[in-house]
Amino acid sequence: MPPRTLSDCVMQVLRQCVARLKTPEEVVAVCYFSFGEFVVALDEQGELLDDIRMYFVNSESEDFNLLVETIGARTIIDTCRILPDNCQ
Repeated sequence: MPPRTLSDCVMQVLRQCVARLKTPEEVVAVCYFSFGEFVVALDEQGELLDDIRMYFVNSESEDFNLLVETIGARTIIDTCRILPDNCQ
């Protein structure tokens, strides 16, 4: 499935969910994952940041390393329930 098709479907469901909130303006971030499947990273404007990534892919890159350095491996572990590839 093309990344845009997947992200469009997920965004449609998310818009429907947010529309039901009493104060949707308070939503500042949304993350969606599926264990054993993949993730599609989007920026604030809904634009693709990268290709579809399998959850077990070796994601070591300069950008990923900067993310781990900025928010910390513990945050990634607590949020995504995975150990970043660049952690020993």
